[in-house]
Amino acid sequence: MLNTFASLDVFLRTMDENGTKSECEVWDASHVFNVAYLIGRGRLSAPVWMQFVTGAIGGIGSAPEDIIYLKHTADRLLGPQSYQWSVIGIGRAEFPAAALAIIMGGHVRVGFEDNLWLQKGSLAKSNAQLVEKVVRIAHELGREIATPDEARQILGLNPLDKATL
Repeated sequence: MLNTFASLDVFLRTMDENGTKSECEVWDASHVFNVAYLIGRGRLSAPVWMQFVTGAIGGIGSAPEDIIYLKHTADRLLGPQSYQWSVIGIGRAEFPAAALAIIMGGHVRVGFEDNLWLQKGSLAKSNAQLVEKVVRIAHELGREIATPDEARQILGLNPLDKATL
């Protein structure tokens, strides 16, 4: 997770030159402070997309208090209108973290990159199974799933017919 401000400037400049929307991965609360700093310097423009990555060794945990703390810190430093957020729970934390994010109004990322298990002792056969499970959780908690066009709007991306592929 070595990201110096010099390297972040290179990454952000390269993304700007290529019309790429940045995703700010937040592995610890200090990364929220970095996002606020980069916005203050004009290197990032609000609203930003923050991905709270929880449960990885060396990063913030996936306990509800950890995720609530990240959200509270982002609200305090950036203001709730200045960002969108989602949660990744690594390993067995994937679905509890997803449920909490859904309850808190955030978004979710699931997939084999972060977790291979549907539940203890039951290996997922595909990413689709992981997605289907989180969709069921979202529906049980009263949240609708964004369509691809709605997701592009949430992320601040051009509509597909105007996107550069």
